[in-house]
Amino acid sequence: MTSPIDPSVFAQLEDLEDPDDPGFVDEMVDMFQAETPEILTRIANALTEGDAYGVQAPAHKLKATSGLIGAMTMSGVAGQIEVAAREGQLTGIAPMLTELGTEYLRVCDHLAKTSERSALAA
Repeated sequence: MTSPIDPSVFAQLEDLEDPDDPGFVDEMVDMFQAETPEILTRIANALTEGDAYGVQAPAHKLKATSGLIGAMTMSGVAGQIEVAAREGQLTGIAPMLTELGTEYLRVCDHLAKTSERSALAA
């Protein structure tokens, strides 16, 4: 199974880290992990209510934030949800939302393992 994080994209994020003020990458990852469950819930609630814009807006945000940390599969699925919602095609979104949740767990697991390895190497 391929990595849920594209290492080249994550490396670009790490390149933004200021050596004199470390912690940017950790903050971005922490924010992603803290906000994503709420975003997934907002999408699910909007989907239940038949609110296409309520699905589209958080899916757009999730597409961007997951792409920023290199979670490209997650970003792609969020983008598919965004497009479907924009086109008013809510009926096919539920399975994509399930896939998005599963992929989120894979990303978090990968980030935790990467963090553990980094801590051991320090």
